[in-house]
Amino acid sequence: MEPDRLTLDGEVEPADSMPADLALRDPRVPVTLDQLAAQRELAAAVLDARITILETVRRRAIRMTYPSDWNLYRDREGTVIGYLSDAGCERCRDILGIEVFNVSAPVKVPNGDGSFLYLQSAAGRSKLTTQVVEQMEGGRSSSEDFCKGVTGAQLELLVRKATRANLDGNIARELMGMKSVPLAELQDAWQGTGKDWNQARKARGFGSQSERLGATREGVPDVPPPTCPVCKGPDGAPLALEHRAAKGNRGAFYGCRNYATHPTQKVFVDAAEWVAGAAQRAENARLDAEVAAKERSS
Repeated sequence: MEPDRLTLDGEVEPADSMPADLALRDPRVPVTLDQLAAQRELAAAVLDARITILETVRRRAIRMTYPSDWNLYRDREGTVIGYLSDAGCERCRDILGIEVFNVSAPVKVPNGDGSFLYLQSAAGRSKLTTQVVEQMEGGRSSSEDFCKGVTGAQLELLVRKATRANLDGNIARELMGMKSVPLAELQDAWQGTGKDWNQARKARGFGSQSERLGATREGVPDVPPPTCPVCKGPDGAPLALEHRAAKGNRGAFYGCRNYATHPTQKVFVDAAEWVAGAAQRAENARLDAEVAAKERSS
């Protein structure tokens, strides 16, 4: 028997009175393959409706976040993925109706070097998808950077609050799928907002600590690099080309790190020409974003 639902005027409408296709499209109603098979004529429409809802909700959730809410990681192939921070999860989790329950008391664990760790566990659910996670854990340590200069009872309180935020964040990331988000998805969700992925925190795979904090390697232009028209990462996004310094009679250029895999399709971009066209490319991207935003709103 299907669950009841609330109508727009706040009245409860029995599920038995709802058309079958509407009842099945409700994201709160679990639908198995057997149930869909029994509704052959409606199966495709139900799946399409659910996919559209989930894609829209996910895009809107990302759109609510800011570059400072994301940590970016780059693997050896050049693929960049985003990891949503605890603060970012707090900003957008309500759009999926994330609830946290069965929260344990925080447990203090000494590290042995004078510092300490707090651990806490809980369960969570999404009211939108009905997905549930159990025995999720969160934890933070007094040795982390955010604790520098804080002592005594204030330090205890700070670490406990950070532990709870991390616990809530872990539950939200698990239910929202925000632990490994392709860079292209962030860029698409932020179109027309003025939010720039380059302002996100750079983590593992982005060079030295100074480079991750915003510095660039000596001699490397401070502009987004071109991408390889041949190579793509696991997420389908084109890989960024690497800057190669001038040598002898050869000027600086951008080349593909995977050039050996496509020797007959050489990729070569003159660095000086690429840098000279940076301003025009940025303007073109801005205009394209405005057009896309108008099309979506129309």
